Amino acid sequence: MDNFTKKRNTGNTTQTTTTNETCCCNDTDTRKISETAYFLAEKNGFQGNQVDYWLEAEKQIKNHTTNNGTGNVLRKR
Repeated sequence: MDNFTKKRNTGNTTQTTTTNETCCCNDTDTRKISETAYFLAEKNGFQGNQVDYWLEAEKQIKNHTTNNGTGNVLRKR
């Protein structure tokens, strides 16, 4: 598990908390999301917000992985 440090400003002081959490994505997930976001942007002529493409790609990856359990992403060109 990785340690993540969270800082929160509480008025005049900053409170720091360290937690043991597992990162939400591994390198393979990040690559899949990145590629899917690129193809979504390409499909729309690279018009629009890159964050929206990334979030949509995350959603598609999550739904596809949940639905078939393989983690493989199918995309049409």
